[in-house]
Amino acid sequence: RAVLCFLALLTSSGGLPAVTSAYSFDDPGGDHTNEAIRLDGAGDTMGSLRAFQAAARFAPTANSWTNLAVCLQRFAQKVPDREQKTKWYHKAHNAISKAGRVAVTDNEWAHYKENLAAVATSMRAENVAEPEGAERKLDPLEAIGLPAKPLRQASAFSKPGG
Repeated sequence: RAVLCFLALLTSSGGLPAVTSAYSFDDPGGDHTNEAIRLDGAGDTMGSLRAFQAAARFAPTANSWTNLAVCLQRFAQKVPDREQKTKWYHKAHNAISKAGRVAVTDNEWAHYKENLAAVATSMRAENVAEPEGAERKLDPLEAIGLPAKPLRQASAFSKPGG
């Protein structure tokens, strides 16, 4: 009898309800950026990070790399351990550098430059040196068109394990 009621409901509503597929970090066609933003809003920072990483992996645009850099920067700002903070900032540095290499449109350049300034300023404020051998030096002044100046190196007192 329950089956008959279910079938009657299906036929009266026009058929089977639409089935939505679950989000997957491994789906090359997934809407990773929107999922990352949704997860961030829900307080799932690790899920948000994984989704931004998937966006950069499957659609390596300037915007996806910039979004990932911002997410990594936020992780770095929250971590109290100096060694972990440096690790997260170096990952953010790497991501924002990749964004700068692939930026094409005016919107991509604007998004990149705004967040380049944010990453560089945060690293300076927390006295985190750029990764050794970094191909690209970050300078917040570059983002507003002023001449770049070298980043201050971390002092011996702020080095991990020092």
